[in-house]
Parts: sequence; C-alpha cells; structure tokens
Amino acid sequence: MFSVWTSRLSRSPASRWAIAVGVVLILASCVPGRPNRVVEADAVGLVSAVNNPAGAERTVELEDGRIIEVPRNATPLNGSGINPGQLLLFGQDFGRSWYARIPLQEVSSVNECYWIAGMAYDELNAVIIVAGEEWRGVGLRLPKRDDFEMPDNVVASDGLYQMGGEYPVGQFCVDINGEVLALP
Repeated sequence: MFSVWTSRLSRSPASRWAIAVGVVLILASCVPGRPNRVVEADAVGLVSAVNNPAGAERTVELEDGRIIEVPRNATPLNGSGINPGQLLLFGQDFGRSWYARIPLQEVSSVNECYWIAGMAYDELNAVIIVAGEEWRGVGLRLPKRDDFEMPDNVVASDGLYQMGGEYPVGQFCVDINGEVLALP
C-alpha cells in the first residue's frame, strides 16, 4: 500500500515541486553564509623554513627573519600544512591560534600572485574569505591593495563573490603583505 501511495505522490506536480523546494533548502543550509566574526592576521610573511620536531611546538621562519611559533592545535583556515615558499598569515583571536597558508600561483598572469579561493564577501576596503568546517562562522579579512580594481558583475547584491561554477566562489591574488591585489 505504501509503494502505491509513494508512486502516486512522486507523479503529482505539487509533490515534485515540494521535493524540489526541500532539496534546495537542504543544499542552501549546507552553504555557509556571511561570517559572524572576522579575524585579521597578526603576522604575514613568506615562509623560508619550517621546524616541526616531534613532541615540540612547530616554528616557522619567515624570509624577513621573524620566527612564528605555530601551536600544533592552531586552526588551519584553508588547508593544513605549512611549506617554504608559501605566504603565511597567522593570528590569535577568540582564544584560538589560527593560520592560513597561501601558495604561489605560478601560472597566473599576475606577477607574485599568492592564490586563495573560497566563498568570499566584498567589503569597501577588504575581502572576507569564509573559513571552512574547521572554524564555522569565522571569516578571514584580507585588506584590498590601493590599486585593486573590481571587475563588473562578480559581486552579488549581498556582497557575495560569484565567480564561475555553480557554487559562489571568489578567487584572489594576494601580495606578500597579505593584501588582495587582483582577481586571477
């Protein structure tokens, strides 16, 4: 009897519409919205060496000679692991250490483009990259460089970057100071 009822239900236009609306609502709830909190980097620099001894804290040496102690329990905002040649953004906010490592995009037409992508929101002087599952509800604030130019039609009315694909994604070139300089 149940199978007869479900087969009739699946054929009616109203039930198809209800199922479609339900699927859209479920998918929309999976996409994170504008972050409730925003973090900014306390330290930014190019990684020259990483010291990662077993049982001790990891230290990162930047090209300018600064040494950053990155606790083992620091939250990675855009993937784990820190390697020489990457741009490191590090901070401590909300009682938590965090880091973002941004690799050099070697095939970019923009020189010295350290490339970061993800769901992002536009602000007047900054781009907010939404952190992933590691730190839900938090965004990474990257200031825009003075010469940053925004192309038309890449930002929706709610400030969300809409760049390619079926999911809203922003793709950004960041300079060695941690400032957004271009869209690749």
